[in-house]
Amino acid sequence: MTTPTWECLRDRRWMVVDEAALRLGVYPTADGSVALLYQPRDAKSPAMVTLCPDEIPMLCKQLACAQGFAERQLEANAEAAAAQATFDLLAKMKEAAK
Repeated sequence: MTTPTWECLRDRRWMVVDEAALRLGVYPTADGSVALLYQPRDAKSPAMVTLCPDEIPMLCKQLACAQGFAERQLEANAEAAAAQATFDLLAKMKEAAK
């Protein structure tokens, strides 16, 4: 089986990320595996990873775990940015009061 085109993956709704910086599609192959096809903006051609169907549950579990960590990190980053903005504002107010 040949690798499907990005247009084919779009038409069949197998695209996961379809942006200029990254294209990522997931689709079943003719040999019974699952293919992840991806291409960052700088890559000349797509790369592929294939997984056996029995590996998919672990992949889903690990993706969910990584998603949880990433969401907590985003929250921590937002809290740190808010704290820094408050500190900067207080410093400016203190300087202006001199």
